[in-house]
Amino acid sequence: MSSVSLRSLRVAALSGLGAVLFMAFAIQCGGQASSASGAASTGSSHGSGGSGGGSTASSASSAGGGGATGTGGASSSASTASGSATASSSSAGAGGSDPAPTSCDAGGIPPPPPDGSAACPSDKNLPGCPCPSPGATAACWTGPRAERGHGTCQDGMTTCTASATGDVWGACDGEVLPTTGGSAKAACGCFTTGRWAIQNVQPCFITTTDANGNMVFKAIATDLDVQCPSSFSAPAFWSTDTLEVDCAGTFTLCYTLKAGDPKNPQPSDCAFATSCTAPTHYVAPGVQQTLPDLPGWETTTSAQATCAQQFSNGGGYGEMTVTGQSDECELVNRTLQIVTYCPLSCAGPHPPAACTSCQPGGGGPF
Repeated sequence: MSSVSLRSLRVAALSGLGAVLFMAFAIQCGGQASSASGAASTGSSHGSGGSGGGSTASSASSAGGGGATGTGGASSSASTASGSATASSSSAGAGGSDPAPTSCDAGGIPPPPPDGSAACPSDKNLPGCPCPSPGATAACWTGPRAERGHGTCQDGMTTCTASATGDVWGACDGEVLPTTGGSAKAACGCFTTGRWAIQNVQPCFITTTDANGNMVFKAIATDLDVQCPSSFSAPAFWSTDTLEVDCAGTFTLCYTLKAGDPKNPQPSDCAFATSCTAPTHYVAPGVQQTLPDLPGWETTTSAQATCAQQFSNGGGYGEMTVTGQSDECELVNRTLQIVTYCPLSCAGPHPPAACTSCQPGGGGPF
């Protein structure tokens, strides 16, 4: 999931239409490409784009739609969460500091408590605990239940062996436990491993005239076909999208376009567009699920238009975020990925020298 390849920016002129089509392509995790387009009957229109990528690049040309892939908790992201325990190499069993699984899935039935004792709960197959018969194997976990299966954490395998006191589980081989002081992924928090794949992340920039004859700069979402809407107003939907992540829960995912340095995002960076999925219950960890389409948008205030103009002239970034609560009652509030957009001038036949340092794409592995 961490392997990334970027495709170079290219430009095509649309003869006779008074418009220029700009395309920036990126592919990550075997999945998504990126492009931008614009067209206008009055004035001119422009597109700018990029999608989740990394530090390596290869040159190619291709035609198609635009998109981005966000893989939770990128190296360039900021992460916060509550309800996730700190790293531990052992577990207290069914109670105490390692309580039995809980449920916060809006009316679902909490999982039944594990059988066995606090020292030997049935759901963990701990070393030295009773097992059915010599030679039997089973998944095992010696860490806290709250981190099990999240981030880099994974079960090990144990084998039942005969001993003087009876048949017991042996060592838990191959398990990966949470670590203290590492990334959210290494700490094995919810929503730290996965992919939010957005098929289209392209804005359309339009310069036209208002009712008083004044020139107006406006940004709107491209439609599901990655085209500027002919009405030059927000389309009903911007993009389709899917989610595959390490924990079930109810989540809202948002994509925000900001003007600023994608290598050094600041809280003060202006934003001119945000599109969010409706709150959705993600059902099965590790299984791709289709989310509600991201709604269309358009700039409606002078501050948004000014920010969009800054983005068009100087480049900016897309910010992929998630908020919500897992079915295990962990609160989630994370930035998943930063997606780089180069200035529109970088798509021209004679791009400024500064464009050599701008590669459309996002942060690396997470």
